[in-house]
Amino acid sequence: MGIPIRRGRAFTDQDGPSSQTVVISEALARRYFAGQDPVGQRLLLGRARLEMQIVGVVGDVKHINLRADLRPEFYLPMSRFVSPGAGLVVRTTADPAAFLPTLQRRAWLLDSSIPANMAAPVEQLLYTSLAPARIATLLLAAFAVITLVLGLVGVYGVLSYSVRQRTREIGIRLALGASQREVLRMVLGEALGLALAGVAVGTAAAMLLARYLESLLFGVKTIDPATYAVAIVSVPCAALLAAWQPARRAIRVDPATSLRSE
Repeated sequence: MGIPIRRGRAFTDQDGPSSQTVVISEALARRYFAGQDPVGQRLLLGRARLEMQIVGVVGDVKHINLRADLRPEFYLPMSRFVSPGAGLVVRTTADPAAFLPTLQRRAWLLDSSIPANMAAPVEQLLYTSLAPARIATLLLAAFAVITLVLGLVGVYGVLSYSVRQRTREIGIRLALGASQREVLRMVLGEALGLALAGVAVGTAAAMLLARYLESLLFGVKTIDPATYAVAIVSVPCAALLAAWQPARRAIRVDPATSLRSE
């Protein structure tokens, strides 16, 4: 399974049916042996208070699903404690899907009642277990895209309306010697100001909701600098793109025409 050995050792052939050895997880070591070396100490298991000796500490593993919290666990030699619901994990360097028929035939030779048809590559099992989170993430991404598009449409509409309302002002500025570059900078500056205000509010809200996202997805940090950096840069750029056409319309205003229209 590739579970790393942190301290001590794993089970060996000497840990037979009468073995009193146990391997514990790091979570169990942190909870019950904080500040101590658990290897060599005793652990009482079950109602019978079976005394076992700790021979190793291994890394934490999520057995149920990737979203489950880490919990204290211990491992016993399979030669002594065999679960009726145990499964078989096979590691291969070949294509797992192509290897499955051979594995099924070998299992049925040992016991024809074994439901080997339930075998599947680990990647497929992980993919299936993450289906609810994947659907939620796709919906979240779709809503984010829709929100971005609505925001761009809003920026475009607000700036277009602003340019129409300020036709006389822009005409006067151009008549008094303002350059087209200055007018362009003024209109784009308004768009950038709106975008930066939105980024500030959105970043604060994202930080507050980040813990929910962390519980929804596996391997997602509460604060991901790369994600925030992309959002902080892309949103103002998108706003400037939406404001480009109204800004171009503003610098084409004819001062004489704008003054006569008022």
